Amino acid sequence: MPYSRKAFSDDYVTETFYFPLSVQVEDEDSEDLYSVSSDSVRWFEDEIQEAIDDYQSDIEMERYLCDDNADIQHKLISAEWGVETLNGELYGRMKLTLKEPLTAEETEQMRGEVTGQASDGFGESFEQHPITLDDEKYYVSFWNSGDDYFVYTADEMDEYLSQQTGQGFSGM
Repeated sequence: MPYSRKAFSDDYVTETFYFPLSVQVEDEDSEDLYSVSSDSVRWFEDEIQEAIDDYQSDIEMERYLCDDNADIQHKLISAEWGVETLNGELYGRMKLTLKEPLTAEETEQMRGEVTGQASDGFGESFEQHPITLDDEKYYVSFWNSGDDYFVYTADEMDEYLSQQTGQGFSGM
């Protein structure tokens, strides 16, 4: 059953965190994995999103985020994994629907929670399930151990993209 996006009141706010993806493809002859760039899979954004939606259809992610912080739990309505093409490259994202905006301290705590879920929780489990695209098996990971890994808010991502290409979200 495909994941259905929840409908919410206009009174709610969204906060989105972005992070780079790691994508590997299985060599059909040797079954070894080799890395491909996330800009080379941007053409498969819809198919990858559909696989994510199917995978998260039975998971209430908001139950796993900041379960030790009652203030954040009170604000959090939903948390959805996804992908989005920004300036020609496919990125992972976690979209939160909230009753009210997070404070600066709560944003930092949530950034840590998203990183943890990307590396050890949902993300680790999701990356173990191949997505078949053009008769090849792709493994999409929301985390990597490289120095280039980040979890950025939408504003931080806009600044990052502006530094990379001279244009942020608005320039897409």
